[in-house]
Amino acid sequence: MKLTMNIAGHVDRLPLGEGKALWPVFEAVVNSIQSLEDTQVEDKHIEIYAERLEGKQINITGAEEQSHFTNFYISDNGNGFTDENYRSFLEAYSKLKVAKGCKGIGRFLWLKAFEKVEIESIYKGADGSFKRVFSFDKENGVEPEDNTEKITDDADVKIKTTVSLKGMKANYRDSVSLSLESLARKIIEHCLPYFVVNQCPSIVLTDSDGDKFDLNNMYNENFSDRLNQDTFNIKDQSFRLYHMMVAEGADKHELHLCANNREVKPVELKKRIPDLAKRINGEEGSFYYVGYLTGMLGMFS
Repeated sequence: MKLTMNIAGHVDRLPLGEGKALWPVFEAVVNSIQSLEDTQVEDKHIEIYAERLEGKQINITGAEEQSHFTNFYISDNGNGFTDENYRSFLEAYSKLKVAKGCKGIGRFLWLKAFEKVEIESIYKGADGSFKRVFSFDKENGVEPEDNTEKITDDADVKIKTTVSLKGMKANYRDSVSLSLESLARKIIEHCLPYFVVNQCPSIVLTDSDGDKFDLNNMYNENFSDRLNQDTFNIKDQSFRLYHMMVAEGADKHELHLCANNREVKPVELKKRIPDLAKRINGEEGSFYYVGYLTGMLGMFS
């Protein structure tokens, strides 16, 4: 008998505190970055559209302010939901991206904070271009099962995948800042390894009010100068260690081993330094230490 899985039961048991309400969004963005790592396309880009609830809301002072975010749309021009990637999506705890540090549960985390996920992917297959469209929720899993059609005239087909996270649940929605700039900063902080090692595609964030942030420019203008760095040598091999204090987008003190413009391996520092089990308190609040050590690939793999 084939082993089955109760998706709703699995999702209900996943831990996701309200302080990590945006982690499912971060997961989708990282998926897009990793998809673009595996493709040869030159103009690599990600577009994030944050849709707010309709209308304005009134705060406790009686002033009008922006409404909460409710839907997120993450689009990229990576490889998309090819047959291999789709099979991996259907497999809980898939090991397809284990080399990238993925645990194979991110899509279940989406359903922890959102009512449903809709996916549309146009991708290249072995014998032409294809379009795959399906939804994913706790009650029905993936629907429909037959979700692929071949694109007959694929001469001008543009490869694109959009993951739509729809209906953010109220307890998570209400814990997220209303500021698009705050959202932009948190995405950068969560994806810092890709920015630090210059491996991040173009990422643009917009919202339904028309506000817009270029995350690459924001990183260059507001983050890169905050990266203190030290250089040292071990056995004639040069290393550079970047240091950053992160208030949001991290949940532990961590050292990222990087090489050849990409992260190779994360190291949880509390396993090496017991006193680093909790946040560090400073004059400007509490934070986690995040370090990035760059060197040759063979040193860390």
